[in-house]
Amino acid sequence: MWERTGPKHTEVIDLRGVVGRAMTSPFRVQSDFARENAAVVAQAASLGYITTRRPDGTFGRDWLVSRTGGSFLEEQQEEAQHD
Repeated sequence: MWERTGPKHTEVIDLRGVVGRAMTSPFRVQSDFARENAAVVAQAASLGYITTRRPDGTFGRDWLVSRTGGSFLEEQQEEAQHD
């Protein structure tokens, strides 16, 4: 009998989830999380919500939340409170 190999299927999360993860637990550029959520990670990076640029100006291997991403999360939280 054949066994399925390759990455496990996990639930893909939304933009707020990716940005929130970068804020609370930065993840590696080539991590399973980044690969499984590649389209949303690309969207977050394109919008400037996450970055690999560190506070000292150098670039690293982890996705971090940017100032713009922090503002996005604050806006999302405020909207959720008004609902």
